[in-house]
Amino acid sequence: MPHPTSPQAMALNERLLLLIRAAFKELQDADPSLTKEAVATASGIPAPTFRKMFGESAGPVTAAQAVRLAIAFGIDPKVWFDELRSLAKELGARKVGERDQLAAKRAERQQPKIAKPIKRAARKDER
Repeated sequence: MPHPTSPQAMALNERLLLLIRAAFKELQDADPSLTKEAVATASGIPAPTFRKMFGESAGPVTAAQAVRLAIAFGIDPKVWFDELRSLAKELGARKVGERDQLAAKRAERQQPKIAKPIKRAARKDER
């Protein structure tokens, strides 16, 4: 895996932040009352940490955070990791996926059971 401050790692983190922001925007477009705090609560990520992902000072997103957010958004975390792996190949980074896959598997095992992903909850509320 590239060093956390290497250009490859920074590009991968930026892509992950874009995926997170796009998923949130899609849900918020469907339900304008959806807040960052609600997503943070549903994912088990502290609200200040989640809010920072939308600012210029966004730090690195951990594999565990990515897994928690993907699940909360109703997205298979493997979709995001596959996209990051593809980008890593484009950038010529060493096997980025192996370490992240292990971290993602650990995070999935530790993931608290979310009653229903946010997407499903939003659909139910629309009925």
